[in-house]
Amino acid sequence: MAGRKVVRYKLQQFDGGKEGMRKKDVVALVIVVSFTVALLVGIFAFQYFQSSIIPPEDVSASDAISIVMQKQNNTAYTKEDYVASFVYLKGDGKVYQADATTNQVGNFLTTTKAPQTGGSYFSWQVKNEKDNSTFYVDSADGSIISSSG
Repeated sequence: MAGRKVVRYKLQQFDGGKEGMRKKDVVALVIVVSFTVALLVGIFAFQYFQSSIIPPEDVSASDAISIVMQKQNNTAYTKEDYVASFVYLKGDGKVYQADATTNQVGNFLTTTKAPQTGGSYFSWQVKNEKDNSTFYVDSADGSIISSSG
């Protein structure tokens, strides 16, 4: 092995050495582990509660018509057979005009069955012009809250 210099390193295993782990090393390790666990818990909690943290988009008039068509489950009707109007439905069944962008309540329109939960809602009044049925679809979550006809 002429011309080659062999370098050997003595590898030391960590066995705690004479001093063992110093107090600041233990504190640093605890901080890193705690931060990692907190981050993982936060990620999983965000995914689990995401639906309540990020509110769903409001239901559009077209969505409300689709929901009613699915509820009626009748292929004889098309979207053109329905008319949707934004209204305010009070807990006692009174229906008022409403503005979808400002949520301002206008004039009294009609009376219908009270909502199933008894609360008041901004909703879509979806009328089927062929069979004169009317459904009220909650503008926030798309559930059918009342119907008539």
